[in-house]
Amino acid sequence: MSRQEDPEQLRLKQKAKEMQQQELAQMRQRDANLTALAAIGPRKKRKVDCPGPGSGAEASVALSKQRAQGERPGWSPCR
Repeated sequence: MSRQEDPEQLRLKQKAKEMQQQELAQMRQRDANLTALAAIGPRKKRKVDCPGPGSGAEASVALSKQRAQGERPGWSPCR
């Protein structure tokens, strides 16, 4: 005589399997991100005396307007 499992038990087992798969996928993604960051190398620090996209209050106002409009603020590298 074969014993059928409770439908609730089957549902719980399926949910547990899905959760394990999600966790494994997250661990793989995290590992891939760490590998990519290690390949890129350490972040460069900005110089303290480096001027930003502008200076003073005008730059703050322009930056606020860009953010309010959903634009990405301009970036100028210091070398």
